[in-house]
Amino acid sequence: MRRLIGVLVLVLLFMARGRMVLSNPAETEMECKEIKATQTVTADLSTFTTRGRIRGDLRGTTQFTGDSTSLVPVSGTFSPPLNPTLVYTGDLVITTNKGTLTTRGVGVFENVPFGSGSQFDRVIAGTGRFRDATGILHFSFRANGDLSGFTSSVTGTLCLKEAADNDGFLPD
Repeated sequence: MRRLIGVLVLVLLFMARGRMVLSNPAETEMECKEIKATQTVTADLSTFTTRGRIRGDLRGTTQFTGDSTSLVPVSGTFSPPLNPTLVYTGDLVITTNKGTLTTRGVGVFENVPFGSGSQFDRVIAGTGRFRDATGILHFSFRANGDLSGFTSSVTGTLCLKEAADNDGFLPD
């Protein structure tokens, strides 16, 4: 009798577990892709913002809003930077015809004409096609001569819950 009760308890637990899985919406598997793109922006250093376009595996417009309180110079006693160099944080919104992708990034750049910089961003939000997206984007950029704009090479990985479109992974 004890053995029968034990088996019944196991069967009930198994069934309850199965019901919990069935009662929750089925999770969609993430589809991930390596991203390669180019971003060109104009900068307004007085407001610590940029606006521009991204082309490649991600296509659309971009808006970066920096956190001005995070902007600090990099210094070092034993090995200072060769040029005036700053670190910062900020949010980037990429707007496509199928939704928005929002990232939070940290970067470093040489604050001189034709200075170089690097930024890495984690996906923190999305709408439309990018709802529940995850991933990391890396930006390697160079300023123009008057620091009014930047051109970036963008690489990284972006994972989406929705399956790929017939015409490609990301929207036009």
